[in-house]
Amino acid sequence: LSGEEELGLEVSNPETGARGDDVAGIENFENCLPPPIDIDLDGVCEPNDTLSDKDAAFLFDVTLSQPADQDLLLDYNLEASGLSEGGYFINSVSFDPSDEVVLVDGGQDGQIQVNAGVDQFQIAIRFSAETQLSGDESLTLKLSQDGQVLAEDSAILTEDCFDSPPPPPVCEDVELYLLLDNSTSMLQPDPSTAATARGDRLDAQDRVALYAYSQAIQEAGYGFSRIGEEAVLSIDEFTDAVINNSPTALSSALDDFEVVLRPDVDAAEATAVTVHLITYGYAVDYSQASFSADNVDQGQGIAVAQAILDVKTPDELYGNSIEGNALWSDRNLPEPTADDTFQGDGRPSSNLYSGTEMLGALQGLEHLLSEQAAANNGSTTLVAMTTDGRPERRAWWDTREGPGSDSIIGEAIPLPDALGGDPITTSGLLYDRSGNPVFMEDNNGDRPWPQMQRDLNAALDALAAQASCEDGVAVEVVAMGDDTDADFPAIYADLFEEQTFDPANGGWRYDKQTSYYLPNFSD
Repeated sequence: LSGEEELGLEVSNPETGARGDDVAGIENFENCLPPPIDIDLDGVCEPNDTLSDKDAAFLFDVTLSQPADQDLLLDYNLEASGLSEGGYFINSVSFDPSDEVVLVDGGQDGQIQVNAGVDQFQIAIRFSAETQLSGDESLTLKLSQDGQVLAEDSAILTEDCFDSPPPPPVCEDVELYLLLDNSTSMLQPDPSTAATARGDRLDAQDRVALYAYSQAIQEAGYGFSRIGEEAVLSIDEFTDAVINNSPTALSSALDDFEVVLRPDVDAAEATAVTVHLITYGYAVDYSQASFSADNVDQGQGIAVAQAILDVKTPDELYGNSIEGNALWSDRNLPEPTADDTFQGDGRPSSNLYSGTEMLGALQGLEHLLSEQAAANNGSTTLVAMTTDGRPERRAWWDTREGPGSDSIIGEAIPLPDALGGDPITTSGLLYDRSGNPVFMEDNNGDRPWPQMQRDLNAALDALAAQASCEDGVAVEVVAMGDDTDADFPAIYADLFEEQTFDPANGGWRYDKQTSYYLPNFSD
């Protein structure tokens, strides 16, 4: 509106024939518009807390001139400089307070909703570059409404941003959920391990998972220390060791270390750590370990770290046979057929242990998270998931039709009782080579994947509402591998941006990246 608009009204009485008319114009035009939003925006970088030297984190403090009397919808735009176009992607956009500011639509451009009454909040943005950061990069944030830019500011990398953050304050007990892929394709090459002796995805997963474990014990008040010494490895020292040593070397070196209290933490302040290890390949398995300040000196902390580094694919353990495989018999899996033992040209293993029961792993994770939410203990909850491909069980076990499938009735593969014991009968979600998703029905005719997604995110939302610490719930996904005839980038974009985790309504942190944004590991 320009302020020059008018509206005419004419009325008449059909019985008397009387008529009347008048024209209303806009007077005092400024008072007819919604009050302007004055936003003060201040951006800074923060020290990197990830394994990669390609990641950056920026904080933007937002101050409104006055609290809005109703919910406010703002558009935002992010633009990085010092990087080639398309040379980065946004890992996450999160807010503080997370229950008052909500991400409506995310990515490089999106929308946020600010609840009525809020006059200050913080936006945390994490992104990954294609190459190692040089220190010349910056990120600009624009906030606008109805096309009008209300505020704009840039956060610039400084030397301090390349330092490790200080150890986190100890808050509540820490629950770490590790979802590790032990499918046979984890023995295929990975870009991040091209310079290592093994060069496979399992190597990268070992290092990523160990780093996630080190972050978890830091949150609870512990660190790694060489036996007989008081000093605790700094975050930088531990990161350097993970990047430059093979998992075998790391496991061996851990024999000379112990998990101890951080020097800045009193025994009365340290909290318990519980690690939930979910492995998933042709079947889903589960184990759990815990320790606290009362028994940390008994070696449990190092034992957990070495168990993380010792995850193997089943064909590494049993070859092309089920002999000695107690899991196969415990789950009442069918006797192998010719389809199972077939090994294609150039393949490192047969079909016997093929498959990635991702639906089962995520459904088991949801079961554990829901149990934790029901306990309502306010724990810090960390989820780290790695995978190397599509959620796909072997065709002849799945509820599908087409080549390689002998039935649309799925083989019921039960989850461990601790994960709920559900008899998974389908992969739930399949992708074609171009990355297009297709939801699969289970033996009951239901679509379990969307239901799992709703339940999983509801559990994470509930835990975030209970958490007593900042970033009390955080999820990180690392999607590995690239040597396939399928479009992995398209698959991963849909799988982990649309079909699995969704922090939009829950106030928890969610980061996702691929192998290309990991460090270049070495031995």
